[in-house]
Amino acid sequence: MKVVVIIVSAGLLTGAGCNAKPQAAGPVVVEEKTPQLSSTWQTSAVPTHVEPTVVKEGAAPLVYMVEGGVVIRVRDVANNRDIASDFVPARSIVRVDARRGVIYGEHVAFAGPLPENGRYQVIVEPGGENVARQGTFQPTPRGAR
Repeated sequence: MKVVVIIVSAGLLTGAGCNAKPQAAGPVVVEEKTPQLSSTWQTSAVPTHVEPTVVKEGAAPLVYMVEGGVVIRVRDVANNRDIASDFVPARSIVRVDARRGVIYGEHVAFAGPLPENGRYQVIVEPGGENVARQGTFQPTPRGAR
């Protein structure tokens, strides 16, 4: 009986504390801060010769996960011809499946079935420009904040 009285008393005291009336909020003052660092950037083109890169090769099934959006080509090595080529968004999976064909993410780029005992290459086409960026960061003086 004492335990029940203590639990009920604790519950009443806890509930009484939650009955506080909200106070009217005054205007909120937001102080904008200036950045603590200043930066400058220099960008220059890097003269390079970039070639398409074979990232997977072999018999179906082949799977490749695209890291950044890029043009992907799938080549039939036996017949020496491209069977699919398209832009594939970042984090998409490229599949070469003997039964279903070539699939980029959810998009069927080349409908199957593919020839038996075929060999295929998944090729990443270079895109964009090659640049070098150099940045300098410097703390902002206290008086400028």
